[in-house]
Amino acid sequence: RGWTTRASAFDDASAGHEVDDAADDDAAQGSAELMAYSAREHAIHEAWKHMERANRLGEEAAEASLQAASEAAEARRILDPHDVIAIENQTQADVRKLEVAHEAAPWALAVLLAPGRGAMSPG
Repeated sequence: RGWTTRASAFDDASAGHEVDDAADDDAAQGSAELMAYSAREHAIHEAWKHMERANRLGEEAAEASLQAASEAAEARRILDPHDVIAIENQTQADVRKLEVAHEAAPWALAVLLAPGRGAMSPG
């Protein structure tokens, strides 16, 4: 009987080690899965933080763009009267050039049509 009891105790002890080994393997696998899950969750959180920052910066850029457009419109409003004056001055200068050209046109025609000097003369 003593021998059987010892063998039975040994079997019980080795069976306990097998259970412990399986539990250790399960725990190690669970730990690895937890670490992989934690790394994934961390990456997702980091990506979310970057997306939030990008959205905030995009909103700030849109607001700055609207403000710039408003400032440009104000500058145009201030400069419009001066542009009208510049256009009127340019128009007057163009009118004067045309008047001078019309006055000079008969003389230029006379020179071109003069015998021996113009493009129509044989030469």
